[in-house]
Amino acid sequence: IRIWSAPAVLCQYTLVGWLIGTQFPRGPMVMLIIANGINIALDVFFVTVLGWNSRGVAMATVMAEYGAALIGFAIVLRRMPEGQRLTRALFGQLADYLTILRVNRYIMVRTIALLLVLAFFTAQGARQGDVILAANAVLITFLLVISNALDGFANAAEALVGEAIGQNSRRRFRMVFLSALRWSIWGALLLTVAFVLGGRWLISLLTGLEEVRTTAWQYLPWLWLLPFASVWGFLLDGVFIGATRTREMQNTMLFSALAVFLPVWWLTTGWGNHGLWFSLITLMLARAGSMGWLCWRYTREG
Repeated sequence: IRIWSAPAVLCQYTLVGWLIGTQFPRGPMVMLIIANGINIALDVFFVTVLGWNSRGVAMATVMAEYGAALIGFAIVLRRMPEGQRLTRALFGQLADYLTILRVNRYIMVRTIALLLVLAFFTAQGARQGDVILAANAVLITFLLVISNALDGFANAAEALVGEAIGQNSRRRFRMVFLSALRWSIWGALLLTVAFVLGGRWLISLLTGLEEVRTTAWQYLPWLWLLPFASVWGFLLDGVFIGATRTREMQNTMLFSALAVFLPVWWLTTGWGNHGLWFSLITLMLARAGSMGWLCWRYTREG
């Protein structure tokens, strides 16, 4: 059932990108709130009233995705320049689509590489037993929280960096970058404090299995390191996308995965699951270091 939501989800990606690119982040927020509201209401109706169980949950999610997509379309239409036809906006600039495809292919390769690393991480955890696999799954959930929390600053940087580069304003670029960096650091600091002070409690919320819980607690210090290890890469992703330097973003990801993550994992196999988490941290730092160096070089070159 869930597969039928794919068209709506893909449309939402496009709509959210357009709205962020036009510096209207309120639009994606409205879409998200409405989608969650529809989902919650239909979950209650389909599951508790009609008794459809998991099938009802799936149908509620599909309908919520389409509802959010329709709201997104309505917002985009309202914000389009006066007199501009939607068909012209969609089909009247076919040459621009080639540029979009060239940019997106590098993002796709980078994303696939990242997903393969996470799949490899999961597979290696599974080889150490079901308990380690479950504990890692709990902790990786917080990586998704970190990503979603800090990506907001990266999304803002995408639009504003693109605007600064379009204006050929070094001063504007520097101001945007430093502002996004400052907020990203504050966000990473707050997440770190939350995980240090409430990490055990948060883990207990996600699993009631004592063995999984105590095992996850053993690897909790790695979670403390994740916000500051990953924040730089998330922010620089936004900067590079805004500058349409997606090829470099792809190359740094491939370098970090093949030349850093895999060798470090192989050298630390004797450390067990600690070695696996250490490898993931080094991947994040390698991405940050390589992208940071490129950003510094391009900034010096103007």
